[in-house]
Amino acid sequence: MNYLMYSLENAPDAPLPYGRGSAKCTTYAQISSLGQHACESIIDVAHPRGSPRWVASPHFRYTVRFVKFRASLVIALFAFLAGCSREPVSYPPPIQRLLPPAPEKKPLGRFVNMNDLDVDDYIVGGIQNQTEGAGWRWTHEAPELRFMPDRTAGLKFVMDLGLPAYNFQQTGPVTLSFFINGKLLDRVRYDTPGDRRYEKPVPAGWLKAGELAIVRIQVDPPWISESDQAKLGFVLHRAGFVD
Repeated sequence: MNYLMYSLENAPDAPLPYGRGSAKCTTYAQISSLGQHACESIIDVAHPRGSPRWVASPHFRYTVRFVKFRASLVIALFAFLAGCSREPVSYPPPIQRLLPPAPEKKPLGRFVNMNDLDVDDYIVGGIQNQTEGAGWRWTHEAPELRFMPDRTAGLKFVMDLGLPAYNFQQTGPVTLSFFINGKLLDRVRYDTPGDRRYEKPVPAGWLKAGELAIVRIQVDPPWISESDQAKLGFVLHRAGFVD
């Protein structure tokens, strides 16, 4: 097509080279004046042998070389666009928040309730590890507790407990023996079930300030479960040393 336009500008009266025209389109000037659509047949513009073939017609035909050239352009375009792709989105690391420090462990005192948060620190053994109801735990036949008295004189040992009526139907009267640091403080017999409060002064020489005081209560007889033979003593609410 470029060859044809060049001929129209420089040699309008020249005949169509190496081609076949029609009655209306035999020179470049006629094509220019009449327009390509006025020609009744396709005008084949032939170049010398071995050169590409162009068609001066609305029905343009692509050559193999032209198609390959266009394909190369498309491939190069896609390669260029791939190279210009957006960089992956980056996100800043999450804000680092420091967890609040764990609460400091309270030192042992001289009294504890079974619903206190640190009650397990006071239990040596013989007491179930689950608090029930309003704040009580079952004991076994020989529960042990530990305390840290802040002084030695003028203290009493107190304990709030319960003896369930259901257990009494099997055991009958129950005797509790109270030991402090291995020494027998008292022995009490309970003939009826119900809630009880025990208290008794502790001899000053039995306790030492800043040293552990181990309290053990022996239950005789304990209640024995028929299903798993577990031995239970009494219901414990609170215990410790008071003024």
